[in-house]
Amino acid sequence: MWIAVAGGGLAAFVLIVATQGLLPGASFDPAHQMISEYVHTSARALMTVGFIAWALSWAVLAGPGSTRPPGRLPARLLSVQRIAFAGTAIGLALVACFATDRGLVQPGVVLRATTEGGLHDGSSALVTVGILISALTGAALVGGRVRALTLLLMSIAVAADVLMLVLGDPMPGIRQRILVTAGCLWEALWLATLWPARIF
Repeated sequence: MWIAVAGGGLAAFVLIVATQGLLPGASFDPAHQMISEYVHTSARALMTVGFIAWALSWAVLAGPGSTRPPGRLPARLLSVQRIAFAGTAIGLALVACFATDRGLVQPGVVLRATTEGGLHDGSSALVTVGILISALTGAALVGGRVRALTLLLMSIAVAADVLMLVLGDPMPGIRQRILVTAGCLWEALWLATLWPARIF
């Protein structure tokens, strides 16, 4: 039940991000504009729903009723992961509440910094850190193919992020989408690990 709810929240977020650019008045340049800039288009309400759905997904994983991975696992690592799940959920909820300054006046550009935009950026950073810690503790907890896939996903995401920043961040939209894709794929991998039928 809980796994299905978490998976549904993740699927809703992915579907919204993949299709909201099709809405009238929501034309977008994915290479240079970030996902949260959709709030400055006709897709604002839909994007907010997407962030809330993804926040719910992570909150379910953090909850006491969520499924534990099989085996005898270190309680301390499980606690760290649950805290990271909760931090990710809180960060996404705040991202949904506070609009980015990016694209407010001109697509892909911050022309005027605001407190709301600063809170949005800080919340986004919390999401990134939360997902990374969740993934790394997950890798330490279960090992095997899940560990290998986790480390591969996180290595690609971090390497791509660092490389694009070193190059001057020429395509911030692509850089962000690589990070978001890695986060979504890892969460799907973790949900598959928790599924009773043991896909992995």
